[in-house]
Amino acid sequence: MNLLHKNIIDFGTVIDLGNNPFIGTIEGNTEYTKYTKKNNYHAFGFNYQIQSRYNKKVEADYYSLKGKWREINGGWQYGVSTLYEAQHNWTFIYTYGRPNFKIALYLKEDTYTNNAPDLQTGISIQVPVFK
Repeated sequence: MNLLHKNIIDFGTVIDLGNNPFIGTIEGNTEYTKYTKKNNYHAFGFNYQIQSRYNKKVEADYYSLKGKWREINGGWQYGVSTLYEAQHNWTFIYTYGRPNFKIALYLKEDTYTNNAPDLQTGISIQVPVFK
């Protein structure tokens, strides 16, 4: 869990994406690891994160979007609407590890994160330089 107070130090003119003075985040992780006979491992993990809204919920009706933005369901216009909702995402992570090598793959679904919901993927390869 964390809590951020925005603009606690004044740097002059800044770009502020929201009017809530505080942004809070809660994150949960769970992982299951299975070791092989050679001490390698397979790890399966889930992560869920939720963040408070950038703008005050009471102000959600203050803006008006023209056109067929609901049919489009993506782009900047959808991002504007999600600033009034809690942002949340989940991630599935698979890792295969050996003493001298580790590879991890992840799938991330951001259901409300400043844009249209989308599925993201990634890969991480780690090789130790020093032992």
